[in-house]
Amino acid sequence: MSLKCHRTSELLFKRMTNPLLALDFIFQRTNMYRELSASVAVIHQLMRIVIDERVEALKQQESLVSGTSTAPPAEGIRKQRRTLLDTLLTTQIAGEALTRNEICNEVNTFVFAVSNLPATETTKMLTVVLNILVLYRVLTPPQQPCVLCSTV
Repeated sequence: MSLKCHRTSELLFKRMTNPLLALDFIFQRTNMYRELSASVAVIHQLMRIVIDERVEALKQQESLVSGTSTAPPAEGIRKQRRTLLDTLLTTQIAGEALTRNEICNEVNTFVFAVSNLPATETTKMLTVVLNILVLYRVLTPPQQPCVLCSTV
């Protein structure tokens, strides 16, 4: 899964940096599109499996809890932490639970955000460096040579 997320991120970055691939009409005719579609399909399938397994686990847990006493936990026993998926599965908005598609979208967003963290930080750093270079060039008087660009 990690490799699919990483490869998907690479393909999306290549598409973002290539102006020709910005048009869906062109992009959909490339091998990159086919590879990206296959990777996304695998990721979505795995997400559906994980969500289905967690729904079943929550149902079993709920049935066990309803049959036991509600006494406070013994000292030294920590309460089990809730995961993002647990929160999404039990969330009610305006009295209605989130749909399976909405849950999948939220989980996918979170997974891609975490897997892209190093790429995001690198992009931010490059953006800052480029902004500094542009500002330096703008603020350097025209008669003085630009040290960074080696032009007059």
